[in-house]
Parts: sequence; structure tokens; C-alpha cells
Amino acid sequence: MLKTLNKREQELLEGLLTADRTLIQEMYDAYQAGVISFIKQRGGTESDAKDVFQDAILVLYKKVKANDLVLTVSLNSFIKAICRNMWLTKIRDKRELNVEVNEDENMLLEEQIEDVLTGVLREKIYRKHFLNLGEQCQHILKLFFSKVKMKEIAVKLNITEKYVKKRKFECKEKLIVAIKNDPHFKELKF
Repeated sequence: MLKTLNKREQELLEGLLTADRTLIQEMYDAYQAGVISFIKQRGGTESDAKDVFQDAILVLYKKVKANDLVLTVSLNSFIKAICRNMWLTKIRDKRELNVEVNEDENMLLEEQIEDVLTGVLREKIYRKHFLNLGEQCQHILKLFFSKVKMKEIAVKLNITEKYVKKRKFECKEKLIVAIKNDPHFKELKF
């Protein structure tokens, strides 16, 4: 049900529904300037205002098309209210996105990023030197780091527990020496 306060507004809305260029242009001419003024006074640009006005006309069109519009105020007031709500929502959303980071927070953020990058570099160095170990060393250390007991490792590898302990120690030492001698490791801050 399309209901307005006056006949001319009714004609403009019907023109919007039928895509009558003349009536749509009349609507733009009559109402867009007020929206531009409102948005410019609240920090927006003319381009912002035109975008918001266009969106408001689309909302209006959808309401008219759904036959779901009963105006109890002038069409001008209705369009301005839509534009006002859209603009205030846009400003609120921008504020939420533009969270200012003070200097202390910025330093904390930089430290966190540095910690992450350091961790990634450590992991890369470790993996590089771990993969340079022999297959048996890799297997023993993987099981050891997975908290598998020495007896179980010995059974899995079909060797004595004493030999597993000796190899684990040798492999671990070889890995530590290789990592400590890596020039990239020496650059890391601790």
C-alpha cells in the first residue's frame, strides 16, 4: 500500500517504481541538495553525500516496490531520515575501524611481532639442521621429543636401550652445535 501526504509525492514515488527518468530527476533535484548539505556539515564530502543519497533512493525504491510504504511525514523528511541514519552508521563504522594505537601499545605490538618472527626464524633454523641429521638420529629424536620412553625406542628400533641413550645424547649434541654455529642463530635476540 503506497500512501503519501500529498499527490505530487505519490506521483514521484510511482515514477520511481516505473523508472520514469523525468520524475526521478525531479526527486534528485528536490531532495539531494539538502542531503549534501547535511553530510558536508558532518565531515563528509559531496561524493559521500551522493553515494548515501543514491543508497537511500534504492531503499525507497525497494519499499515502494514491496508496496510497503505509508508516509506519515513528507517525502523530503523520510529521505533525509534514511540518509541521516546511513551517514551516522558509516561514521560509527569508520571510528570502530580507525582505532588509534598509542605509543605504548605500538611498542607492545612491535615487540609481539618481533617475538613471532623470532620464533619462526628459530623454528626454521631448527628444522634445517634437524633435517641434516642422519635418518637414525632424526627418528630417535622425534620419538624422544614425543615423550616415548627409552625402552620403547629401543624396542622399535631393535637396538639396546643403552645404545639409544648414547645415540640420543650424540644426536642432540650434534643438533645443538649445528644450531649454535648457524650465523642466523647468532643474529637472534634472546
